[in-house]
Amino acid sequence: ADNYPPGENFIRMRGIPFTAREREIIEFFARSSVLPMGVSIVYNNRDQATGEAFVEFSNSDDLMRGLQLNRENMGHRYVELFRSTRAEAMTALGVPGYGMQQGYGGGGGGRDMGMGGG
Repeated sequence: ADNYPPGENFIRMRGIPFTAREREIIEFFARSSVLPMGVSIVYNNRDQATGEAFVEFSNSDDLMRGLQLNRENMGHRYVELFRSTRAEAMTALGVPGYGMQQGYGGGGGGRDMGMGGG
């Protein structure tokens, strides 16, 4: 399925340690010599990490290199990586105005740690 919006280079990470922060995620992708543009960890409505995060890359080459780390370990856990979209990220992070039409159960409050920061 190659029906991703052009210019959207997002990875959804699943299974990251609950203690992981942006620094650990950036170091994880450094193994593939790529630097994420932005990292957002998903928290639930009790402010607990869900083990998911969304990572944005500046181009599709970086995205593909990042995806090669699928099932690599972070800490004692192996991490699954999936290609994603901005809409999916915004929905999971609970950004208002996104995902009204998608039946996502439960409200998760995402803390946007500066998507696009550098």
